[in-house]
Amino acid sequence: MVHPSLRPSAFRQTPEISKAPGHTWGPAIGTRIPFETSATGLAMLARMSADEGCARIGEERYAAVEARLECVRKSGSVALVRDSLGPGVSAIAAAVSDRSGTVVGAVNISGLRLEQHLDPASDVAREVGRTATSIMGALQ
Repeated sequence: MVHPSLRPSAFRQTPEISKAPGHTWGPAIGTRIPFETSATGLAMLARMSADEGCARIGEERYAAVEARLECVRKSGSVALVRDSLGPGVSAIAAAVSDRSGTVVGAVNISGLRLEQHLDPASDVAREVGRTATSIMGALQ
């Protein structure tokens, strides 16, 4: 189950949907969203210390997502976001750290029809977590 506070629609603007020829779905290329509203951003912030998170997004924004980050940590560090880039678009992400523990990236799957997988115990969420762990092993 996705915690209601993980739904970013309440604290971000909907990105522009591309109207380019041949582009029928999704945000326009180059659309920017706040780091802490994406599954990737939440996963990475949840793996960082509070000081590093505040340095990345500012104290006020970090304080606004602290409860969400705790939810991600309790779920095995897999972030789950419904309607991440618009209605029906969901995302699942897990952070990747290097040998020193520094967050260097994240593994993410996003798209349509992922709603049934927005549970930390789902096969897809577990696979995203395992993939991130595998990449961390390769970075060691």
